[in-house]
Amino acid sequence: MAAPSNLKNVPAVPMGSPPDSGVTAAGVVAAPGGQAAGYTPDGQATNGRLTGEGAIIQSYNEALRQLKNQALTAAGSAQSVGTPQSVKSVNTTTYTIDGVFKSKVATDPLWTLTGTAVTAGGSGATLHYALVLDASGTATVVQGPTNQGSTTVWTPAPANQSPNDKCIVATLKISLAAATVFTPGTTSLTAAGVTATFEDGEDATLWGAYQVTAPLI
Repeated sequence: MAAPSNLKNVPAVPMGSPPDSGVTAAGVVAAPGGQAAGYTPDGQATNGRLTGEGAIIQSYNEALRQLKNQALTAAGSAQSVGTPQSVKSVNTTTYTIDGVFKSKVATDPLWTLTGTAVTAGGSGATLHYALVLDASGTATVVQGPTNQGSTTVWTPAPANQSPNDKCIVATLKISLAAATVFTPGTTSLTAAGVTATFEDGEDATLWGAYQVTAPLI
């Protein structure tokens, strides 16, 4: 059955970001499919976000994930005392998995960063990590995209990177000075050229939260 002719492409845009025409940042491949006409290029990558009905489905599924898997108290995420390349929780964290209440006592260390090493360019770089817990209280880390060329601007992660059946308890932003090498799980979070910023909860402007923008018809 053919789609109604009055439907238009619907961009899915990270909350807090301007509409994107599909222009990509250097070195990042855009997702297939064009953005709706008439939007001003913001110079940022499309970051894997979908258009059309795929955007609506992606946004809806992401909203459901956030509703059923969410932190209800602050973990107090911070640099580990004994293992400076890792992250601890200071507080007992109450959270939900598939809507069921869970809790995790304060643990040091709790999260060990994983992922690929990053070398900052001449203008620095930023990268961020989702610090997550599953139903059993097992801690894992999901690495988001790296934004070369800035030590302040975040590149939001696509919704399809958000973990299913896991709660994003906190986020960690790493800002790198020019030419700094950061190896997750090895480099200290207070090493020269490295600035770590912790934030409890899931910052919807930075990780996986997608708004569907008009027009729909």
